[in-house]
Amino acid sequence: MVPFKFNFGGQHAAATDVDAVDEQTNQQTGTDHSVTVHQLTSTQQHTPNIQSFDTITIPHTTPTLTLQKIHISSTNNSISELTTKNDVVSGVYEGGFKLWECTVDLIQLLADVKSGIKQRSGKLPADTHVLHSLQQIVTDSPKLKVLELGCGHALPAIYCLNHLNAAHTVVQDMNAEVIDTCTIPNIVRNTSQQMVSDLADRVTCVSGSWQSEKMLSTLLQSVQSSVSSTPTFNLILTAETIYNLNTMPALLSLIINTLSDNGVCLVAAKRYYFGVGGSTTELLHQLKTKPQYQKMLRAEVLRVMDDGKSNVREIIAIVKR
Repeated sequence: MVPFKFNFGGQHAAATDVDAVDEQTNQQTGTDHSVTVHQLTSTQQHTPNIQSFDTITIPHTTPTLTLQKIHISSTNNSISELTTKNDVVSGVYEGGFKLWECTVDLIQLLADVKSGIKQRSGKLPADTHVLHSLQQIVTDSPKLKVLELGCGHALPAIYCLNHLNAAHTVVQDMNAEVIDTCTIPNIVRNTSQQMVSDLADRVTCVSGSWQSEKMLSTLLQSVQSSVSSTPTFNLILTAETIYNLNTMPALLSLIINTLSDNGVCLVAAKRYYFGVGGSTTELLHQLKTKPQYQKMLRAEVLRVMDDGKSNVREIIAIVKR
């Protein structure tokens, strides 16, 4: 994995000025973060610059689990110049073209839960109520409704779609370019030819900012029209999306409003993101101390990845009280 770094082009915007700053930045860079639902079509139509797909092996899975991730040598879009020099540009590009470490951690946890593995070298806690609920959710395919926020390559959602046979899966990323040239090709590539024709009925792809007023209604409408009259998700996934304190309230608001009463949200992230303020530690602190969260949500750490050399990674489960 490439070492984690941030190269922001300037000062962070105050949380109250996010919309104004985003609009100004969009005008300067030509990016558009309005909420858009993308149609699933063939890989070739969406990715003229594809060279190949890379095979991603998920560690410690039996049989060995592999997924395909698109490899794009160049991107013919308005943020291509930014991506060559920056992992993330606040409010412009949120790293969707990269495959982050915690994405793989999240898939490994889901595979373990499906297989009934409750512990792995002491890093998954003994049987808990949350873990039991998660196991029930992932094994009940007809009722499984999945949302991946800040999806990028969307490999965790793709795992749920093809290995957990989720009834409906919604993937969201800030950047439309990421959805078109990265997310959709990955979905098509990892789906068997027999199942590709059903993708339009089972998958919804959404781009746009979490702060947009239309984001919540778009996400809920996509699942309401698919498999249930209840417009919520019983499994929400997000990886490496809590590094910025300014966007954490918008993320938690979406989780509160889209998670079902008995659902589980899995947040995979690093214990510290140096220089930007966000972390799993800060997320847990906010959930425990801020009144708007502590009355509605409960969180616990399900897994810790610590090799004693690199940044500690954790997976946090969030449920409703």
